[in-house]
Amino acid sequence: MHIKSLKDIFVIIDELYSYLEGKEISLDKDGFPIFTNEMFLRDWPDLVIPFSQRKNKRVVNRKRLYYAFLTRIIIYIQG
Repeated sequence: MHIKSLKDIFVIIDELYSYLEGKEISLDKDGFPIFTNEMFLRDWPDLVIPFSQRKNKRVVNRKRLYYAFLTRIIIYIQG
């Protein structure tokens, strides 16, 4: 989706809110998601690469690829 107006931003916010609500993720009073312990990785990944390198040939198992947009890295666990 391309953002062309303020209305588009509100549409995106609404879609993201609905998505989080559908995944039963609670929000705090300021609208930020409340993360539970189950949402965090328990083991350090075997390979950590920058987001820009997400299509790198070193990423052999895309099913075990986790995107971390807040930190702008991808966390990849080989297994």
